[in-house]
Amino acid sequence: MWLWDPGRLRVVWANRPAVEAFAAETLFDVLDLRFEASEPAVQDIARAASGLDGAAAASARLTLQAFRDGEPFQARLQPHPLPDGRNGVVIAARGSDAADRREALRIAALDALPMPVVVMNREAAIVDANREAVALFAREGGALDGRTLASLTGEGPGIARLVQEVSRAGVANRVVDAATRFGIRTLRLIARRLDADGDAVVVTMEDITERRALERELDRIRAGEPPAALAAARAASRPLARE
Repeated sequence: MWLWDPGRLRVVWANRPAVEAFAAETLFDVLDLRFEASEPAVQDIARAASGLDGAAAASARLTLQAFRDGEPFQARLQPHPLPDGRNGVVIAARGSDAADRREALRIAALDALPMPVVVMNREAAIVDANREAVALFAREGGALDGRTLASLTGEGPGIARLVQEVSRAGVANRVVDAATRFGIRTLRLIARRLDADGDAVVVTMEDITERRALERELDRIRAGEPPAALAAARAASRPLARE
């Protein structure tokens, strides 16, 4: 999505996906781009924008050589005031057909995984989650986007250390006792950095609650203590002391 100045034929603002689609490093690189009135896409924007009225929106199929390597894209155009009071146009580009298919496959693959998976940013805020993660943590009909991994699990200090480790080493793991829709569950979190900047981290969650319970039971037996179930049965059958 970006804000177009039709009078000066330039972009005056763009969000991060648009900056990347313009093959730019920063927003300032996009602001420096220059367009010509003779470009077909500039003329298409002008024609579509001329029919906009108030809050009305229009759709157009555009081709900008500087955007997505000149691949045609469908866009939604809506009027928006510029800082100096003149009329500008917000242009929201849809993904290309190939990009839409890749995105659909990505979502399907993520949802097919048999364990909860979330993607978080450097602030540990969740930006994507698969079906298993939503089922484990979200209330009925809820979503996880925008929540932090710390608030999700109730393990603030542990998640802070996980984020520090994955930022430094690229991969980190930690075992936490997380508050879920099904009660407290012991989860092994494995975090992997997806990019060099650490802006995206994928976290897989393995439920090891039963395994940990079995390990504790084996430790009791090795220590010569009766199994927990037997100890509980004995305690329940013990006659109450008379006052």
